[in-house]
Amino acid sequence: MKTLFGIAALVIGCGSMLYSPAFGNEDSPGKVITVDESYFSNWDKPIILDFKKIKDPSQMDDLLEEYIQKNFEGYVIRGRMFSMNEDRFLIAFSLKNDEDKKALVYFDVTDAYQRLNRGNSEAKKKVKELKTRHQKK
Repeated sequence: MKTLFGIAALVIGCGSMLYSPAFGNEDSPGKVITVDESYFSNWDKPIILDFKKIKDPSQMDDLLEEYIQKNFEGYVIRGRMFSMNEDRFLIAFSLKNDEDKKALVYFDVTDAYQRLNRGNSEAKKKVKELKTRHQKK
């Protein structure tokens, strides 16, 4: 009996984690988002871009958006989420196209933050603000 109760609790608990009306689901609140698995990058192995030329946070955003425009033609950004995986800073973009296909793409921006922290005081302040967004629960 304990085993059946444990399985039921696990199924309900895992099912509630899939429900996320606040992130990338502005069109239909209260529904589970289905994502085309072929356009779902792995949060364990996020995309890492070359951030060597960036001097301020807006350039980082431009680089991320350029990558999405180039590699996800026809998709628009519906939302973004800040997260952490161990000591790595991640930004996930929720995408959607005209055919109602959705995609979720993770970027590792840790190197960008380190580079920007070596910049001017305004860039350092912005990076500090961004890092706190990653740590909010």
